[in-house]
Amino acid sequence: MTPKSSAGREGPGSTGGQLQSSRFSVVVHLDADAFLARAWGWLMEREDEHNLLLGLAAHLSGPPPQVGQDGYLMVTVEEEGKVVGAAFRTPPHKAGFTRMPVEAAPEVARVLATRYSSIPAFFGPEDVVMAAGRAWAEARGVEPVAGMPQRIYRLDRVAPPTGVPGIMRPVSPEELPLVHLWADGFARDAGAGFATARETRERWVAHGGLYFWEDGGAPVTMALATGKTDNGIRIGYVYTPRDHRRRGYATALVVALSQKALDEGARFCVLYTDLTNPTSNAIYPRVGYRPLCDIVDVDLVTPGT
Repeated sequence: MTPKSSAGREGPGSTGGQLQSSRFSVVVHLDADAFLARAWGWLMEREDEHNLLLGLAAHLSGPPPQVGQDGYLMVTVEEEGKVVGAAFRTPPHKAGFTRMPVEAAPEVARVLATRYSSIPAFFGPEDVVMAAGRAWAEARGVEPVAGMPQRIYRLDRVAPPTGVPGIMRPVSPEELPLVHLWADGFARDAGAGFATARETRERWVAHGGLYFWEDGGAPVTMALATGKTDNGIRIGYVYTPRDHRRRGYATALVVALSQKALDEGARFCVLYTDLTNPTSNAIYPRVGYRPLCDIVDVDLVTPGT
């Protein structure tokens, strides 16, 4: 999403404060429009890698809420007036970090500590989030523990599988009870940090982003297309109940949903996987997804828990 006009955004009103280290400035932006006005060009240099942050900022673009404990936070990391990194958080979720000079990561963590009393985890490039986690630990008395490793994949052209019965179709509002049931299963499999609010799932269905793969007249798998950027879209929230697994349904749905996105104008799709899951990391490359980069969660846990 190309940012709205940056007129009036570059002055003092565009930021909520700045922490200056010997080399880096960590600039807090009061709203997503101001953040995009400053960071959009840098983020678009790696649009596929920055898909999550670009999509989130586009979604939040508009009248700014109160930034603080109950509001979202977006910062740019700058060196000699140029953006070299970014970070964000939408409570109560984890804080995300882009690639940035590792020496800047502790400064970002200290800015986060001025806004939030607790954060469940950081995620991003391993060296960056481990450095940030250690700084957060000093500020909050917690312990940074390496969590789920993930890989971001990119697809430009689908290599479809054959022989999987069924069709893709959008989820209807009447099917929300099944969506909620499967979403709980997704959170159990992926971890509590991947839980979504019921209102979020309802919005996905209302906006037409959530799809089922149907076989024999019944849904067997679901997946989501979300986070649209100028040239891409993110495929995720792929879940198959245990009694429907190992039949190719999830792969078929990802292929069909990816092809739909390409047919509607996206130049690429991105998809995140848990690196500890050998099945998904073997299947998705076979249908056209290629490794883009790796990230990791760093859980921020109280010692002894």
